[in-house]
Amino acid sequence: MMRTKDIAFLDFNPNTEDIRINGEIEQKRFVQKKDVAIDISTYKDNAFLTTEQKEEIEYLQQVDEQLWKVYGLGEYGKLVGQIFNYNIAEIPEKAKLL
Repeated sequence: MMRTKDIAFLDFNPNTEDIRINGEIEQKRFVQKKDVAIDISTYKDNAFLTTEQKEEIEYLQQVDEQLWKVYGLGEYGKLVGQIFNYNIAEIPEKAKLL
């Protein structure tokens, strides 16, 4: 927002709650500054989808709850089957690169 004069639009599929858009924009700005509007749209709002595409998205209700939440309902999902799990550690000042 520091380099934007009037308005900014963000468009994304919310595959996990642990993203900066949720924490910084939706939670902080929306609640604290009240200068953010949140408009959740779904596949039902897309007039350009074919019948087959709509059916494929609706099929997710039966086969994948998380993908249905994201693509069908426009809600945050949860990452499932994550391969890497990491922690960020501080490197001590006396550490040497080997």
